[in-house]
Amino acid sequence: MPQLTQDQARALAEGFLAVSKAVGDFRLANFSLLTPDQQAALRDLQQQLSNQSLHFTAVAIQITLDDLQGTLERIGQVTAQVNQAVTNLNDIRRVITVATSFVGLGAAIASGNPGTIATAVQGTIQAVAGD
Repeated sequence: MPQLTQDQARALAEGFLAVSKAVGDFRLANFSLLTPDQQAALRDLQQQLSNQSLHFTAVAIQITLDDLQGTLERIGQVTAQVNQAVTNLNDIRRVITVATSFVGLGAAIASGNPGTIATAVQGTIQAVAGD
């Protein structure tokens, strides 16, 4: 089986979670009609589906981290450059520009999107360089 992409893993996680919720809703809506064994079976199935959803969420997170490993090292370097620039610059506008680009980098990191993060890293590098 080929490797999953981050989006595929997240879609699977969402799908399993939706089915888990549907099974739970069915169990609760029909609670009085179900035998104790049926209730237990549906509860166990709901838990298994929820566990599979959590698994695919963890896979998506791991894929994201793997994709970002090189970028994370570059972010560490850029962070040091930003700190040095803000400490040493005497131009208020440049300090604001550098700090603003770094805020954008933080938002990009929070998004988890590797392309957005790479673009924000490059934007921050340019801001530090004064381009």
